[in-house]
Amino acid sequence: NSSRSALQKYGEEYISLIFSLPPLPFRAFDAKQLFSEMDRRKEVTERPIFRILIDEKKYILKFHEDYSKDFISNEIITVKDKITKQTVFYISRTGSIFPMQDIKKIIPIISIFVRNVADFKTYILNYGLESGECSVCGRTLTDPFSVRMGIGPICGGYR
Repeated sequence: NSSRSALQKYGEEYISLIFSLPPLPFRAFDAKQLFSEMDRRKEVTERPIFRILIDEKKYILKFHEDYSKDFISNEIITVKDKITKQTVFYISRTGSIFPMQDIKKIIPIISIFVRNVADFKTYILNYGLESGECSVCGRTLTDPFSVRMGIGPICGGYR
């Protein structure tokens, strides 16, 4: 009875996504490319940020910050909803995902993220192409070359 009501409430695709993932937290993927992009940006700016689209929602990825201790960890990436500024999940350098418990629809977000992050460089550039904003700083892209690249001239280093 509870299975039937869950299926009716959330739909077959959502339920199948839940069963496709191991118990959380779990080592979801090889995070080397994701962290190498963050490390590369850290050489340019103290607080690197990337923006991505998941299910037509915008998210911000940055190294985890503890404001109370003025501490930044380059071993953990925080994924936040760009609009609400709410943390959705954390990613460790080993590729483990630690979701926040009170986030709705976390399974589809993680599933889409894990499927698409294998080529993270393409993933962040697609944000710029789809949103019309720089995938690093979030400014509106106006130059045709920048729009094709998905990243502005300053953030892309081709100014």
